[in-house]
Amino acid sequence: MGGAFNEHSLTNLGITCSGGKPWLGQEADRRNTVHCGQELVVVQKGASNVYFSQVRSSIYLPQWNKSTDRKIIEVLEKNWGFLSNGMVDGKFDKLRFELIAEQKFNPDKKEFYTEKLLAAAGKKNEGPDLNEFGDNEEKYRKMEYEYITSGAGSEKEDFYSERISAQEYESESDNILIKNGFSAIALLHKLRETRAFVGFSRWLPDDGKNLDERKEFIKLGRSINWLPAVVVRGEGVFFEFSQKKLKEWSRREDIINRANILSRNYNLPREAKGRSRREITPEFILIHTFAHLIINQFSYECGYGSSSLRERIYCNLEFPEDNMNGVLIYTASGDSEGSLGGLVRQGKPGNLETIVYNAIENARWCSSDPICIDSSGQGPNSCNLAACHNCALLPETCCEESNMLLDRTMLIGALDNPSMGYFNFK
Repeated sequence: MGGAFNEHSLTNLGITCSGGKPWLGQEADRRNTVHCGQELVVVQKGASNVYFSQVRSSIYLPQWNKSTDRKIIEVLEKNWGFLSNGMVDGKFDKLRFELIAEQKFNPDKKEFYTEKLLAAAGKKNEGPDLNEFGDNEEKYRKMEYEYITSGAGSEKEDFYSERISAQEYESESDNILIKNGFSAIALLHKLRETRAFVGFSRWLPDDGKNLDERKEFIKLGRSINWLPAVVVRGEGVFFEFSQKKLKEWSRREDIINRANILSRNYNLPREAKGRSRREITPEFILIHTFAHLIINQFSYECGYGSSSLRERIYCNLEFPEDNMNGVLIYTASGDSEGSLGGLVRQGKPGNLETIVYNAIENARWCSSDPICIDSSGQGPNSCNLAACHNCALLPETCCEESNMLLDRTMLIGALDNPSMGYFNFK
């Protein structure tokens, strides 16, 4: 058995993957006629890399954004039954809209308000056009990003975002991190998240499969068109990084070189398995590491357990023209901890400044330093640099990247080069 774990050990014996799927049951496995033929890898039965669940989530978005006239929305909602009952072949009855516009608004501007009502009704009836996005998750996140940063929703819906300019936060002499590092903070008083189990992978957390391939992997039959999912509600704080400062900082040669180390370490095992290369940028590493540090600090300040908080990263990797750089820290644990209300309160001016300051200051020294901050690679496949269990790692349920792609140096700089840190950069 000593050589069983060696590379190509089973292939040399002529044993390859049969394509069987025993997790679907004996009957489903018996119907499988596809011989995979891929190389098999031997791992221990209880190894941690035998099973990685693949969960995809989305934030509920309201039908209206902040730019929609609230009076139009109010009139439309109150008279929706009358207006929608007149639909024929998917088209609204314009006469009904003219009648409501004349009754509820200035009769002299009936045509103007009729068109406004028709446009809003069409948006309400159709909802956001998501089909154009296909299976691309980043495009979905771009839409979420726009809703969050625009201050959309209301207290009557399952989404309510309040945007606050970074300039509204205090600028004390030792506490100007928010004004210097961010363009805005958004308080999500209410949010609703849907999480769906879409499959699992072996050996590596990301198997390179698209959503449809993952669903086929776990389907019991071709007629099944649903996935197991759960809906949870909570609150959150969104940090929108300063685009101008981030652009200047990310162009530094020492920052690019450091990001390339993580990118190489992350992509080597992917390419060895024939999977596509994933671009890892300095912006992504910075935002991801900041999310971990602020979650740790929120758990101290708000009383939430760190496992009850989650990150949702908004950083354009595949489509740089989308220009989004931010992170949502939210509670969506599905129990009473998700409704305490403390997270939004701590995100308000007068409270958040101290939390951000303490998070950055605590990151300046790890109990494993200088070993940690001088590390050339640690964690799975050396996919972390200055980040370990003593400073930046979180419970697996909090992190979207399986506790990889972290580096404190991006925020606070190196021992011999403090200026490379984003919050030290001027």
